[in-house]
Amino acid sequence: GEISPKSLNGKVIAIFCAYLGVVLQAGMVISTHRQLKMTRGEEFAYSLLERIAIKDKLKMCSTFVFQLSYLYKKMRRKIRMDSDELLKPKINSQFKDLYLRLTHK
Repeated sequence: GEISPKSLNGKVIAIFCAYLGVVLQAGMVISTHRQLKMTRGEEFAYSLLERIAIKDKLKMCSTFVFQLSYLYKKMRRKIRMDSDELLKPKINSQFKDLYLRLTHK
């Protein structure tokens, strides 16, 4: 079984210790939060880095689109797609391979 205080003084001390533990734990949480909170300058630097990362991703995506459009145009010139319907699956697989190669770096 559990051990619990039997006298009134023991019960008062147990309740006091329980509340003191809650207060101390809350104090530790508040202290940790204050230590981890970013300053105004840190928030600005973080948002700037995020914007730079987004611009880099946008550049990579636009480069990818231009590469695909160039290759599509090049393949269309090389292979007359209108006259030969059997080569379309081959072209689609080449685009899939290019897509996988560019996106999994």
